Amino acid sequence: MSLPLAKDSYAKGLRWEDYLSRMTSNQDLAKTLYGEARLTPEDLHDLEQAVSRHGGRIYLSAMTEPWCGDSAANLPLIARLASELPGVELRIFVRSEHPDLHAAYEADGIDRIPAISIFDASFRELGRWVERPQAANARIDAWKAGHPELETLGKSSNPEDKKRRRAIYDGLLNEMVVWYRAGMWNDTVRELKEILLPVDVRA
Repeated sequence: MSLPLAKDSYAKGLRWEDYLSRMTSNQDLAKTLYGEARLTPEDLHDLEQAVSRHGGRIYLSAMTEPWCGDSAANLPLIARLASELPGVELRIFVRSEHPDLHAAYEADGIDRIPAISIFDASFRELGRWVERPQAANARIDAWKAGHPELETLGKSSNPEDKKRRRAIYDGLLNEMVVWYRAGMWNDTVRELKEILLPVDVRA
């Protein structure tokens, strides 16, 4: 299904700096990670090739929410990518503010965030990257298995249980940041390159 995004509607998305200033959750963390995120010379070379192969322009759209831990961990890297590569632009759409975009993703079976769509110079969608790199899934599953109380807390209407659940998830986000700083950002970049560039033309 085609997304309800064309160049005019895409331009209504938030630039990274504007999104950052509006964040009501995880703002300090996102700022810090944006300052830390770096691309290797090899990644820059490969992505420059990708931009050239797709008409000299790549448009990235990100549907997200400020409270999302996966977004807090990965959007700073994607924003860094857009800032360092000529011809790459990123616009961010807060899911609750764009019901048409949300519905279009859900119609394609995507109900997770961040949902990143990648468009070429003609605004043809090349692919999507959703939520987190595959390498993170096993770690997330193991973490959830170690916190079986989350299911019970999630069903409770008690405010104290909700606070406890939130505190546990904050602990997960802290662990995730350690993973990405230790090298998992490389997996995010690799998966984005798999969408943009065939293996046989990479460095």
